[in-house]
Amino acid sequence: MKFLFQISCYLFLAYLFVSCGTIQVSQDYDEQTDFSQYTSYQYDFGKQSALSELEEGRFIKYTDSLLNARGFTKSDTPSVWISLVGNSIEEPSRTRMQVGVGGGSGGLGVSIGGSIPVGAPEENRAITIEFIDAKRDLVVWSATAEHRFKSTITPQGRDALMREIVLKLFKKYPPQS
Repeated sequence: MKFLFQISCYLFLAYLFVSCGTIQVSQDYDEQTDFSQYTSYQYDFGKQSALSELEEGRFIKYTDSLLNARGFTKSDTPSVWISLVGNSIEEPSRTRMQVGVGGGSGGLGVSIGGSIPVGAPEENRAITIEFIDAKRDLVVWSATAEHRFKSTITPQGRDALMREIVLKLFKKYPPQS
């Protein structure tokens, strides 16, 4: 019995570590595109985004660093435009406190119960980056990172999170056909 309790505790802790901090990335791209032709870039933030100016600044800082390391140059006449869109979905807290009252006698019982949400709502975010071919004005590559966002995170934590998101978004760029 004690062994089963220990195993269940370990499994629960493993679940917490896996579910709370993961960033899931998906990508899509034009299979006919030769990605080696793209050597310069510029940002196009024309679309409405749920990200703040500070978050966009963090995104630019880490994207510039990563693309420069890969041989890209920032240009006013780029070969590819980079578009960023952030979406945010707020969900009610999944943490609940159960309350119940009951009583009975003589083989007859009555009870009533319910659950009360505890804690702040959870926010899920999706950050999508698109590479738009400057000559053809077509999206040739896009990647989306989805993660759970905590509004209580410190500025240093937000910075580290954005760095991790950018690294994961560009992990499979250029795509291998």
